Amino acid sequence: MHNMEQTLLLTPNKFDIHNIQFKKEEVLNSELEKHELRTKLVSAMKLGNNHRQKVRIQFLNAANEILEIKAKVWSVTEKYVILKNSIMIPIASIKNVDYI
Repeated sequence: MHNMEQTLLLTPNKFDIHNIQFKKEEVLNSELEKHELRTKLVSAMKLGNNHRQKVRIQFLNAANEILEIKAKVWSVTEKYVILKNSIMIPIASIKNVDYI
């Protein structure tokens, strides 16, 4: 059994997205939290594209483990965050975004 607070740090060049099963249910419950997350993601995209600024994205996999990746956000769609090397993380599985 895995600890909910266990965090693994993954980097884009070692990140095998095809082996990750993302959490299907929404990680954030309130509409305010979801709105704040989307605002942070759009800001992260602007920082990444204009200033090459990386962010720390924490998300949950299907086993409820918290995974973390440091990367530049290239694009934000309605359902996904797109990173370098076409890495796509479902927004529903994202727990937090921090600027670094």
